[in-house]
Amino acid sequence: VVIIAVLLARFLLRKMPKKYSYILWSIVGIRMIFDLPFATNISVFNLFRGFAKHTSTVETMLAGSHRTKLQGSTDLLNKTDTTGAAAAHASRSTAVEAMTHTLTTSQTVLGILGLLWLIVVALFVTYGIYSYVKCRLLVRTAVIARDITPDSHKKKNNVSVWECDRIPSPFVLGIIRSRIYIPFRMPKQEQAYILAHEECHIRRLDPLWKLIAFLLLAVYWWNPLVWIAFFYMVRDMEMSCDEAVVKKLDKETRLDYSDSLLRLATGRRVIAGMPLAFGEGDTRSRIKNLLNWKEPKVWLSLAAAAACAAVIALCAVNPASAGPAPQRPAPY
Repeated sequence: VVIIAVLLARFLLRKMPKKYSYILWSIVGIRMIFDLPFATNISVFNLFRGFAKHTSTVETMLAGSHRTKLQGSTDLLNKTDTTGAAAAHASRSTAVEAMTHTLTTSQTVLGILGLLWLIVVALFVTYGIYSYVKCRLLVRTAVIARDITPDSHKKKNNVSVWECDRIPSPFVLGIIRSRIYIPFRMPKQEQAYILAHEECHIRRLDPLWKLIAFLLLAVYWWNPLVWIAFFYMVRDMEMSCDEAVVKKLDKETRLDYSDSLLRLATGRRVIAGMPLAFGEGDTRSRIKNLLNWKEPKVWLSLAAAAACAAVIALCAVNPASAGPAPQRPAPY
């Protein structure tokens, strides 16, 4: 429900800077991790209350049908008590065996599904670790670029710039002590805005947020909406960084930035928690967004911020119960 609400809000804010869409994804992660205790009559979940009622009705019907079958078995056992001890014992054994078989089948299916879920989660985590180790091995020959190290950021955030001849594109590696890796012999003018882009990632702790998003994707891999949310979250993250950089550039330099983005595009989407590559993601959409970007008016920015706050608030609260919670009938 929250993912759908954020996607709708993102569509309405498509003309606004992507930082607003990027902020909205935070509530998705919060709701996937925590069961917030807040409840109110005004909630995004109220839009799906009809669907919830329909689902509850179906569950009640199924539970009632199952209870009717069990009651029929009980009546059969009671009737057989008058036909003799041997017949009663045989009927009772048959009913117990049928119930045991049903429970065993359900437990087997749930066990298989649980094992499948756990295997896929393990594969995700293994791939993430493999991707990180591979990047570490790839840059083991890197050397620090002392002449272009952003000293101001290094003092504040332990950021350093390293050059490596084995990488095709700049990227950020690490969370606590983040490093920016760039290819050797990168033009000085190109270095300026590429480093600004990567430093923006580090200031906003994007490596940490992407790692958390990847772990949530690993846990909820069976839900297609989570894959969609992960894809658009990464896109909004990269676009918002692009906008933060070009906001300080003139139009001509903005074209050079787009040209570098196209040239350094990796040509593939890295879905692991690392790295944050400069050319990662949907390059075509990012360049199109840069060429069409313009600074919004103040009142539009305030309206967009208010809309984001409203969406987050509506998604953060649970629907208040209209009365006492209905008691679900026991399956047996």
